[in-house]
Amino acid sequence: MKRLVLITAMLALPTLALAEDEDNIPTDTAVGVGIGIAAPTSSFAPNVASARFRLADGFAIEPTLQFAVDNGRSVVEVPDDETTDSTRALALNLGVDARFRLAQRDNVELMGIGGAFLGTSVNTNDPEGSDNNTTTSGTSVGLDWGIGVNWWVHRSFCVSADVQNPLFAISSSKTTQEGFDGSQRTSNTSIDIAFLPVARMMGHVTF
Repeated sequence: MKRLVLITAMLALPTLALAEDEDNIPTDTAVGVGIGIAAPTSSFAPNVASARFRLADGFAIEPTLQFAVDNGRSVVEVPDDETTDSTRALALNLGVDARFRLAQRDNVELMGIGGAFLGTSVNTNDPEGSDNNTTTSGTSVGLDWGIGVNWWVHRSFCVSADVQNPLFAISSSKTTQEGFDGSQRTSNTSIDIAFLPVARMMGHVTF
């Protein structure tokens, strides 16, 4: 129910923006700082932050930090015994995007997006016992493109939604599996051209 209320409120914001006068879009240089939600995600907690350095013509440079942290623990109990397994995951994605205005109507802007990104992740599976962890780490770098919409609710506040997809990405991963007789390592490097869209909804306070 809480998710439904949140989504409904976000979808209603464009209507509020159009109800204002047509002078909400800044006509001078401005800086915006904001947070939001990037999907797919396992919750509606904010997981992305960015700053937008905007010029008078609507062109903006946007450094972005997207993050995800997950810690899990499972316990299996049987008579006279208890087994505990745990997992840990951390993912960070740094990006720099250029946003340029394609069209404008009232307080709504249609934006084109292009940029570059660098991502890193570490996942550890720790079953009950010692010397049995499996750790997978990876890095990726590439270019992306997308399209989005800005709704200027007020000259100092903007709500935006966009979808971005990698143009191409170079990825590498390494898996280390521990055992009583030592550890085994495997690695892989690939160049990907895939359809893996990421949708974002953000709010920025602009100065």
